[in-house]
Amino acid sequence: MLSNPKLVLVQGALNVVMKQNVTLSCLSESAFPPVRYTLFKHNQQVSALNRSDLTPALFTLTINSASDVGEYKCKAEYIISSGGKYSNSLNFTLIEKFKSTRPSTSFTSTVNAEESENEVIYTEIGNLEDPDLTENRHTTKF
Repeated sequence: MLSNPKLVLVQGALNVVMKQNVTLSCLSESAFPPVRYTLFKHNQQVSALNRSDLTPALFTLTINSASDVGEYKCKAEYIISSGGKYSNSLNFTLIEKFKSTRPSTSFTSTVNAEESENEVIYTEIGNLEDPDLTENRHTTKF
C-alpha cells in the first residue's frame, strides 16, 4: 500500500535569496516501484519524475523570482493506477540581500522605528564571506 510521501529539503534553506538553488527529496517509503512523484507549488504541477527503484525523487529548483517561493508539496502515485497520496508541505520565504555602506564585521543590529501605531523591526546580519552583502529582514507589527 502506498503511504504518504515525505518531502525533505536536502540542499539549500527555507529562507532563500534570488538565484539560489534548492533540492527537495520526495519518497513514499512503503511504495513498490514503479512510482510517479509529482512536485506541486500551490497546487500547480512543477515537475514529475518516474522512479523504477526505491530511491527518492530529487527535484532541484532555482529561485528566480518572488513567484518561485511559497508552499511546495509532492504526490506519490502508482504509474498504472489513479489516485495517490500527498506529502507534508515545505514553505520557502524570500529574504533580501542589499549592499551595505558600513564596513562589515561579525555584527547583528536591531533598529526599532515607530510610525503611527505600527512598529517596524529591522535586523541586519553581517556576512563575513562577502563583507558588502548583508541580509535585511523586517517585520511589521500592528
